[in-house]
Amino acid sequence: MALTALTLHGALWLTIKISGDLAERARRIVTPLWLVLVALTSVSLAATIAVRPASLSNYFSYPFTFTVPAGVIASLVAVLLFNRAAQPVKAFLSSSLYLFFMLAGACWSLYPTLLPATTGAANDITLSRAISGPHTLAVGLVWWSFGMALAVCYIVFVYSRFHGKVDLGVSGH
Repeated sequence: MALTALTLHGALWLTIKISGDLAERARRIVTPLWLVLVALTSVSLAATIAVRPASLSNYFSYPFTFTVPAGVIASLVAVLLFNRAAQPVKAFLSSSLYLFFMLAGACWSLYPTLLPATTGAANDITLSRAISGPHTLAVGLVWWSFGMALAVCYIVFVYSRFHGKVDLGVSGH
């Protein structure tokens, strides 16, 4: 499922960054990938519920969180509609939302467990068992902030240098 989702996401990225025949081929491959992704998303949901029925308990305890699966569905529909309408940026952003909602849904279905153990719930790694001390968290926040600032600067630099579509035209060979 991840391979299909990320391949679709990459094809949508190509439709934004490339012009000409390659962009058109990338746009055409989105629909078949989308169909496979919808099928895999449905199968993975059914398999998750069958293997771990407790994964729905947080959703039923907090019904407003059903916005997460609604977001998955809405973003999938938006990918198809925006791709068909030749609106590549909106299709790509919809794909980004799909990836976000799928990750958020997986996290919420496990919460407060971070990593379930196969040897019983008593051995699960939970939030309360995994949390570090206050000093470690404070130091981690400082380094995380520095790292995120560096990542933002890198993205701004790269995208300012490589904005717009890439011209794949052949020049004077």
